[in-house]
Amino acid sequence: MTRENKVLKGKLRVAVPLSFGLGHLGKIIYGFIKKHPEIQIDIDLNDRDINLIEDNYDLSLRIGVLEDSQLIARKLFELKLIPVASPNFIRKYGVPKTPHELEKLPMIGYMLSSDYLSFSNKKGHSARIKPHIIHSCSNGDFIAEMVSYDLGFSILPSFIVYQYIENKKLQPLLTDYNWGNENAYAVYPSARYLSSRVRTFIDYLVEYFEGVPYWDKFFDSIYT
Repeated sequence: MTRENKVLKGKLRVAVPLSFGLGHLGKIIYGFIKKHPEIQIDIDLNDRDINLIEDNYDLSLRIGVLEDSQLIARKLFELKLIPVASPNFIRKYGVPKTPHELEKLPMIGYMLSSDYLSFSNKKGHSARIKPHIIHSCSNGDFIAEMVSYDLGFSILPSFIVYQYIENKKLQPLLTDYNWGNENAYAVYPSARYLSSRVRTFIDYLVEYFEGVPYWDKFFDSIYT
């Protein structure tokens, strides 16, 4: 029996960041199970660091820098980071014209990130600022909600904020600047045998995210 027509069975243990999982993983899992109905999915939606080997996970979806040399990573997509604020916040403080003006504004920060924000202009010149963080949280969706309630501006992944912007709850700031692009990876242990179900699921993810992610297509009109 070839790999193409082999019936896949068994459990897949997958760790996924909470915000991405809630916002985007359901449709992916549905499509995969529809093609392979005898697969059982065990999903851990959590932003904590997970040791795939010790905790016996098949793979995880990770965003950002990968530091564990024991793991193999396949790139899935690149995501943008978008500065955003609510319409009321912008009416109160005005529209910032330069990145350095953000240092004077209250910010809601991501609890696990650096205190500095790096950016570059269209000519490729880069710099960084140190924002005034008044609140912080470890979950991007919660931060977006706090921003929509006028509590501060923030910089968040495009896969979180695109619907807020589309629904006019948030507005992008300083769109002439690049605030960093990070990669998302399917990550799995290199020290053990990769089963057919894990390999097939990784291939499915790579194919699903081929090209520009659907949430970033929304920003084409903003960043042109």
